[in-house]
Amino acid sequence: MFEEIVTEEEIKFNNLEKKIFKFVCNFGCLIIKLILESYGRKIMKARDTKKYRHKGLRKNTIKTVMGEVEYVRAMYEVEEEGIKKRVYLLDEKLHIMMKIEM
Repeated sequence: MFEEIVTEEEIKFNNLEKKIFKFVCNFGCLIIKLILESYGRKIMKARDTKKYRHKGLRKNTIKTVMGEVEYVRAMYEVEEEGIKKRVYLLDEKLHIMMKIEM
């Protein structure tokens, strides 16, 4: 990354700043992804397995100030008042809103 920036014959500070900003934002998105997925595994291990039945992994994408972050989260099935629902415990814990498409 840095070699690409400094190998240009003439570089303007504004371009340098933009390239560094983009690099840092991409790195920040990667860190968020790793944290979300790690926390999701922690929740999976600590959940009440009798109440929350694991139903597989699903991808989700959230928009952040640094860019879009795509991560994998576990979906669980829970029965409440005789009705089966599918929930994402990670999203609930972190108050991540799901995008509703119409």
